[in-house]
Amino acid sequence: MYTVTVNKNLGENSIKEGESYELLSTKLSYLDPEERENLLSSSKKILENCIPPIIQDKQHKFNDTTGLVFGYVQSGKTLSFTTVMALAHDNDYRVAILIAGRTNLLLSQNTERLTEDIGDNRNISVTTNESDPDFVRKIDKSLKNSKGRLLIITILKHQDHINNLAQLFKDTRLKDSLNDRSIIIFDDESDQASLNTMASKNSKKATDESSAIFSSIKNLRSSIANHSYIQYTATPQANLLIDYIDLLSPQWHVLLDPGKSYTGGLTFFKEPLTKKLTYNIPEKERFHFKENKLTVPPQGLIDAIYKFILSSIFLSYDDFDMISERKKTKLNKTSMMIHPCFRKDSIETFFNWTESILDGLQQSIEANNLSFLNGKLEKYLLEYGILFNTKPELNKVAEIINNDFLGNYKVHQVVGGMEKKAFPWSFADHHILIGGQLLDRGFTVKNLIITYMPRDTKGKNNADTIEQRCRFFGYKKDYIDFCEVYLPKGLKSDYVSYVDHEINLRKILSTVELSEFKKAGSPMLSAAGINLTNNNRIGSALRSDQLKGFQYFEPPLNIDKNNEIVNDFINDIPHQLWDDLMPNLPKDQTENTKHKIVKVELVKIIELITKIDIGNAYEAIKLSNFERYIFNLIENHKQEFAWVIQIATDRKDGRPRTVSFDRDEKYKNPYKISALASNYPSYFGDSKLLLHTNSGGEKFGYNNEVILQIHKITAGENTTEPSIKGKCFYTLAFNFSEKFNQIYVTKILN
Repeated sequence: MYTVTVNKNLGENSIKEGESYELLSTKLSYLDPEERENLLSSSKKILENCIPPIIQDKQHKFNDTTGLVFGYVQSGKTLSFTTVMALAHDNDYRVAILIAGRTNLLLSQNTERLTEDIGDNRNISVTTNESDPDFVRKIDKSLKNSKGRLLIITILKHQDHINNLAQLFKDTRLKDSLNDRSIIIFDDESDQASLNTMASKNSKKATDESSAIFSSIKNLRSSIANHSYIQYTATPQANLLIDYIDLLSPQWHVLLDPGKSYTGGLTFFKEPLTKKLTYNIPEKERFHFKENKLTVPPQGLIDAIYKFILSSIFLSYDDFDMISERKKTKLNKTSMMIHPCFRKDSIETFFNWTESILDGLQQSIEANNLSFLNGKLEKYLLEYGILFNTKPELNKVAEIINNDFLGNYKVHQVVGGMEKKAFPWSFADHHILIGGQLLDRGFTVKNLIITYMPRDTKGKNNADTIEQRCRFFGYKKDYIDFCEVYLPKGLKSDYVSYVDHEINLRKILSTVELSEFKKAGSPMLSAAGINLTNNNRIGSALRSDQLKGFQYFEPPLNIDKNNEIVNDFINDIPHQLWDDLMPNLPKDQTENTKHKIVKVELVKIIELITKIDIGNAYEAIKLSNFERYIFNLIENHKQEFAWVIQIATDRKDGRPRTVSFDRDEKYKNPYKISALASNYPSYFGDSKLLLHTNSGGEKFGYNNEVILQIHKITAGENTTEPSIKGKCFYTLAFNFSEKFNQIYVTKILN
């Protein structure tokens, strides 16, 4: 299933498990056998697609490949590339590079994980100091080491650090070693900053500019003759839509499946638990630093903080009579995340509010004024009372909060400067993190139970950006009952749309090779309210097909072939099954308003679509998207049948229409029909057949099914292209129900 384009005669990769994998495996006791096997299998697939560690054919100066590893947010991508690195050592790779993220928080987090999991044995060393003047010697020693030691270099995703490392690999002392051996480069959060943000501008202005980090990655890759570049991300939209000739366009892919206790988009936004796990932030409380700055703490923030406090004491301390299932779930540490805005002053505002709320609680308890706390506890127990054998007493709750929680919590402003050192998890047992961009992606908030995110955008959200803010995803099945997310209604709707998009994309990529997916224009299901990604990184033009309402195709370029295909489709349906569809009043029954109709299985429509030869990339993509849409209707059991309507069957020679011709159009079909749908009579023209009138519009019992209209057209006297003037041809039009509205975004292939 997974193919890779590399130079021939590089040898075969047969992946074995050795000492490093076995040592790592002993630390994975929290995985059950099936999860461990899935992790091993996917890691082997990744390594199988890499350039072999030893280069057999040295005639080629450069042997490289680019792969994409597609996981879920907070699902264990770090463990995946850790396992790949362990297997890399066991299979004789000597150097691996991890571009570990844009902040030192992420760099330290990844470096610590690697050191803890695989870097504490004699076979593997992990280092971050690429500026060490003695580093070239260390790399050379590792490449030549007869004992097979693996050197892992972790590096910040910043142009200066990456260029520094590239310069080291250009050192003449490494030339022979680099010709003999290949290196693996891992790019964590590969859709962030790595891709060329000048791509769209270059396409529009015929320039060849590169953004700084993209340029440094090109420099690094060109400095290493033989290498594999592996992109890890949970949001690969941009990676899949960039131009094929782009240096970072992936050639192969591997999908990662999460472990059984993972809770992600399905859990929070699509499953029965959703109503319990997500709360709508009212519009008046939706924070915006300009339009709705807020002058006092919003009620939702107060509620969320109290829920965090109460859930923390019930999860962390053995002082309450909980049901047996919950007694097994004890968290020594708990966290809350507040994500109000990207601005430092806004983060500080929420920090001050949070501190004030906690100070007020402490003062109330010390003054034995427990009425407010009692109200919050009673409200809490309306939701969570089922988890207790005995109702918690107010005085006991106040005592535990005062003695344990309030003496052992820390509120953090996660802002610029903080990322220069490791996060201080050891400072307290209960943490409240308040931040913006530093909490957007990559960073793991340990034992996160409550998330308050009033942040949204005025315009359309970028799907990949908002998805990366889902720090509340993760391995939380054991305590998911205590997890809650506060979101504005519009943002929650965008997340629901994203889950549908992600399911569809992963389903496609699980059944086709990446090369086939890209040949089809990398089609992705989207939604009206969101953009898939920041289009600055996309050089190719994109088209968006919103599959609702009346849509039709321009004249086919291969007229004779398509006429034959449509005629065969019509004739294959027995004549006696066709019914008349026309206005009720005889005076309205003209040759343009008398149609034929039949109900057929949707699979028949797919069979027709796959045969039609549009002859133009732009229209062919649209046809393919129609096919995907109809297939999804069938697969998801939403529809089984479609209506087929032959328009104006009394017009044997087809209705005359002007067809214009534009040779200068870059992508679209050069043929244009001036008006396909009749405007008279208005109640029974082609696009008006669904109107519920007493003129017969609901005669055929329409119930949100797909409708295929078959139009027979004659290119009229005013047609601008002589070769088509006077020709009779079929063209197709579809009507898609508002109920099953979908959008597909597709790259237009030159």
